[in-house]
Amino acid sequence: MFNIAEVSVCDCHLLVKVEHLNDDGSPWFWEQYIWQGREGIKQNRASNPDGEFLMDNGEVAPFLEDVRHPEQYLPDGRTWARRPGTHMDNSSILGAIREVHQQRQGGFVGYNGWITPTLEHRTDDEDGCAILLDRFSALVGRYDS
Repeated sequence: MFNIAEVSVCDCHLLVKVEHLNDDGSPWFWEQYIWQGREGIKQNRASNPDGEFLMDNGEVAPFLEDVRHPEQYLPDGRTWARRPGTHMDNSSILGAIREVHQQRQGGFVGYNGWITPTLEHRTDDEDGCAILLDRFSALVGRYDS
């Protein structure tokens, strides 16, 4: 079980503060999870209903010939079509938290308190952090069991 206590921005990174709980609901440990702001501007490639990737003109990208596993490529002058919105969703955040919670079962003592990190960032982190904050602020107060 866990509770997301805070979602904020720190040095152009998304900072998610989580209180991990024992099975009885009592506090176990606190953890901070950090994502680079640039994750907010990454988008998944668009595909058709058959799972084939699309190019910027809406056409299916061609496949390499004579390969055991079909692989698509971009012809010169083309780019991939992208799905709208960031590639991250709630499961990106919650999955990371659940994984840490599971890994620490069986003896992890934990600590009391959060440390405000100092993080290096790039221009694309500045561009994407507000997108992440807007997308994931609603997770505050989210309990999971």
